[in-house]
Amino acid sequence: MAIAQGSWNFTLPDTSSVFQYSPYSDGFGLTNGWQQGYTNSEFLTSPGEAGVGSPFHITSHPNASISLSFFGTGVTLLGEANCSYKVVLDGSERVFNDQPTISLFSEFGLANVTHNITLTAQPSANNQTLSFSAAQLMSSAADSLTPVRIDNQNTSLIVYNGNWTTRSDSQVPNSQNPSPFFETDDFGASASFNFTGRAVEVRGVKNYGWWTYSVTLDGNAFSNLNASSWWIVPDALLFYQDGLDENATHYLRITNSANQKFALSSITVHQSSDATSSSTTPSTSPS
Repeated sequence: MAIAQGSWNFTLPDTSSVFQYSPYSDGFGLTNGWQQGYTNSEFLTSPGEAGVGSPFHITSHPNASISLSFFGTGVTLLGEANCSYKVVLDGSERVFNDQPTISLFSEFGLANVTHNITLTAQPSANNQTLSFSAAQLMSSAADSLTPVRIDNQNTSLIVYNGNWTTRSDSQVPNSQNPSPFFETDDFGASASFNFTGRAVEVRGVKNYGWWTYSVTLDGNAFSNLNASSWWIVPDALLFYQDGLDENATHYLRITNSANQKFALSSITVHQSSDATSSSTTPSTSPS
């Protein structure tokens, strides 16, 4: 993540739930679909394992794809390939033979609006692979943005409905600075929050045994988001949205949509420099 006057850059790691993987996001066998790994520990040996190094997704499956909807003026897809692949950005398709360097695709100078991009692997042999590690987003900003982090324990700002329990794990959000998080396995349990700002991110845990959730932002529903992973991802980016009106108050609600685990660790609002944390307020459901 980087902040600069007149622009806003944000990196979405491959483990984020904002990506739509097809045929699935985390399985076994490169020819079957996407498989998650880490640069040091490589591939999984047991469910719930913590990865060592930087995460990536890799596949040898023909037409395995990753899709993303994002707001901004530019995008870079990071990864490597020794096979053909294609990128479709807002309906415009480009085909690449291979890309051994860390950048699979970059496009800048887009309108500062919402865009759709899909990366599709096109290997012709089982030993050909495409790996993906992150998407770097750029958008225009009238002023620099400041992150205001709201801890999950701040119940004066975050309203919890349903059965939630405070949990601790030495890995969450990281082993250097572990801190408590809220967890639920109650179907329909929710956490809601009112705020003003340009962008918002929600972080929590992805793990084996976690499942689906939904996010509602200003009445817009983002459903079937997935917190399931064979690995534990202790500081997972569960939701991100840029391009919000800083002169309006926004309402965000996260809802557990299964009778399985869901965990929330923090919400961060990115505000222009003349905004303050006082612009975050206790949440009530909009009428």
